[in-house]
Amino acid sequence: MKRSRLLPGVIRSPAVRPWAWLGLLGFPVLLALASAGGAAGQQSDERVSAVECCQNVLVPLAARAVALGQAAVADTAADAFFYNPAGLSRLLARRVEVYHTPLPDQVQFDAVSLLLRPWGVGALGITYELLDFGEQQGTDTNNNPTGTFFEQDHLLAATFAAELAAGVSGGLTYKLFVVHASCSPACKAESGSTAMVDAGVQFHPRRAPWLAAGASLQNAGLPLQIVNKEQADPTPLRVRAGASVQALHFVRADTTLALWVSGQLEGSGLEARDPVLALGAQLSVGEVMRVRTGYRGGTGSGAGLSLGVGFSVDRFVLDIAKPVTTTALAPEGTFYVSLGILLDRPGRQATQASPPEPSRRL
Repeated sequence: MKRSRLLPGVIRSPAVRPWAWLGLLGFPVLLALASAGGAAGQQSDERVSAVECCQNVLVPLAARAVALGQAAVADTAADAFFYNPAGLSRLLARRVEVYHTPLPDQVQFDAVSLLLRPWGVGALGITYELLDFGEQQGTDTNNNPTGTFFEQDHLLAATFAAELAAGVSGGLTYKLFVVHASCSPACKAESGSTAMVDAGVQFHPRRAPWLAAGASLQNAGLPLQIVNKEQADPTPLRVRAGASVQALHFVRADTTLALWVSGQLEGSGLEARDPVLALGAQLSVGEVMRVRTGYRGGTGSGAGLSLGVGFSVDRFVLDIAKPVTTTALAPEGTFYVSLGILLDRPGRQATQASPPEPSRRL
């Protein structure tokens, strides 16, 4: 295993990694089974809901990506789990990432990720998400109080990513989603679960280190069934594709400043219906500070203009994002915060990894 001369945190492998291919082979099988199972479930019962389940997997959580308008499918980053699992493949340093987002009505959305590199084969990520709706008042069909209602959504994910060939990376994620609702004293507790799979690829041309491209398929899985089959909801399948360019490469040779500009299209379902455009830009000053801005079209989570900053000090990386455009999930005063903690000494393992250009935070 070799490291990039331009950026020590990037793994450079001139040959195909047999073990990496072997590690990825099992995940496409899961992807096919999950997709086929979801389709079979819908075909066997025409009354399967048209309303997508598991909406919190679409809610932005990582501050870095939020500030970039979620145009992150081509990025090599610790938060790549949320957009393209292949983006973990070129990270070298082991690390822990913590994400926090306060939502309206005292709803809390938090996640923690652990990134490892076992046996030098590829990157392994374990992520846990918790969406806590807190205490709410339960009512019946006539709006009469029935008790106190509690709901929590849990997501546990395992990601494996590796460089498959020179400049080509792949990654897959298996996700277990569980929703649990309980009541006190007189209402009925409900729960349900489903499995989803993500798959992604990235391309980092060796002769064009200022360019990166990526594509991903996310949330392919079985419908979520809580009450009965008639009320099963399909998973929110999404397709993403995009690219990033280091714009200053064309105007100056500077190892201190880097301006990465990203563009991405995202569509619903395998047909990529209702495509949404996302644009992002990040100006990095060395390895210490990053300033970001982004725009996401549409009307869903994270839509509109966003701003953010990032700082790196020793083993710690702090990212903060603020939506400029207010939405139902991001009212006035909403901030996103992410904290990364490197488990390796910065002198031994690089604090950053990305398309092989300096000064791009991950």
